[in-house]
Amino acid sequence: MTLAALIVLMVLVVLFTVVQTMFVESSRLRTRELPALQFFKSEFEDRLGIHSEHGAMTFSVWKHACLVLCGVFATAQVVDAQGRLVALATGSSELRPRR
Repeated sequence: MTLAALIVLMVLVVLFTVVQTMFVESSRLRTRELPALQFFKSEFEDRLGIHSEHGAMTFSVWKHACLVLCGVFATAQVVDAQGRLVALATGSSELRPRR
């Protein structure tokens, strides 16, 4: 379950990063006229209905929220329900914390 959530979150991070980069590039004064950027300006930005500065900030917040959730789910994948660390190398042995 947590592995599937990690994969979905990583796909979202990639998607949000691409859109954020397009917003940042479109707000520059001297932009590089790449085909992807021209398509983004002409069609995709109008569909989203968000201005450049606001869009860059919005997608940056979403990206960083997904990165935090990736850390939470990765920690949940490594630590089991009893608070023991699961050894990643062997997959089945457990390391118990000292008391």
